[in-house]
Parts: sequence; C-alpha cells; structure tokens
Amino acid sequence: MEIERIIADKVAKLGGQTYYVGGYVRDQFLGIENKDLDIEVHGIKPDELYKILSSIGEPLVYGKSFGVYSLKGYNIDIALPRSEIKTGKGHKDFKVDVDPYIGTTKAIQRRDFTINAIYKNVLTGEIIDPFNGVKDIKNKIIRYVDKNSFAEDPL
Repeated sequence: MEIERIIADKVAKLGGQTYYVGGYVRDQFLGIENKDLDIEVHGIKPDELYKILSSIGEPLVYGKSFGVYSLKGYNIDIALPRSEIKTGKGHKDFKVDVDPYIGTTKAIQRRDFTINAIYKNVLTGEIIDPFNGVKDIKNKIIRYVDKNSFAEDPL
C-alpha cells in the first residue's frame, strides 16, 4: 500500500481526512508524472498526526509552528492546514496559525494559483475545487486565488 494511503487510513480512523494538494494534483490533471508528493491532513491535532507518523516510521519535522512533516526514507510532505498573516516585508515575516479544523476552502485559499488550489481526497478520490482550478487547467489560464494574499507573498 502507498504511504499516503497508510497515513490516510490511520487519519480516517481518528475522524480526519487526508488530501493530495498542490502541484501533485495539478499534474495529475495535466497527465504529467510528479514525484513531489504533498498531502494535507485535516481534522486531527498535531500530536495525533505525529503519533500516526511515528507508528509508520521516523517523523521529520520541518517546522512545528508551520505544521509540516515528512517521514525519513519517503519523498512526501505532510502538512496540517494553516493560515498566514503578513507581519513584515521579508519572506519569513508571517504569523502562521496551524488549524486542523480550518476547513478545506479556508485552507485552499492560502495557495498561490487556482491550478495549485485543488484538493483530492486520498481515500475516495473526491475533488475539492472551490476556486475552479480544474477549469483553469483545461482553459490554460493562470489566476491567483486571492489577490490580497498573493500580493503579500514575496516569492
């Protein structure tokens, strides 16, 4: 079984949901192979996610305050939903709030472009696309998700 499905199964047993996110989903719609696997876990607390990851392998924490993890030996980024508020001019000047209960639409809203703002449920394949990223992929359009957060992003 693929590592993301193992994680998603364990998350679901605790009442949470796991989604493929970002370029991984976009590239599936474009028919492009993407080995940069990103998932986002909703509905469970950070310590619960850490316990799940520990039961599978050795968790790597890329920034506990950012809610980003990985597993040693796997090419996967595992994130918890978060919101970001600009606090200064630099690319690190953000207040980040990890919130596993923020909801998919609010979590997706922090992404840059609509084509990167599509979620796909790891277990069911359900697509969540509140900003019409799939339509933009088909029409070859690049649009930002939110003009205010996009303008604040120094990258």
